[in-house]
Amino acid sequence: MKLTTGKFVSEIKKIEQLLVRNFDADENDSFTSMIVQIQKQVPKGVNEKLSFLASLYERAQRGEKLEPADLKQAGFWVDAVWPYVSNGAPRVSRLGSRLAWVVVAIIVAALAYHFLH
Repeated sequence: MKLTTGKFVSEIKKIEQLLVRNFDADENDSFTSMIVQIQKQVPKGVNEKLSFLASLYERAQRGEKLEPADLKQAGFWVDAVWPYVSNGAPRVSRLGSRLAWVVVAIIVAALAYHFLH
């Protein structure tokens, strides 16, 4: 998955919500402390990937510019940990609904142009 800093932060927010919902992590804690709370409930490799994501997330919160290589690696790690933190639930694709709204907007614009001209 290609990530920008903003998209990376939103993905981490989704993972935080899943940690609270599926692993009973304290929602008032930071992402790093959530990972410490759940470390015995996930495999070691997943914990290492979450720790890497947490370090990048802390850097992003401090306002540092994340390198494209780090964001690329973060995209791989987000995809890798998703099945574990979501308990196997697939990611929801919103491409279809976005495409439908674009088509509706085009039709509305065409109708407005037709009737106003």
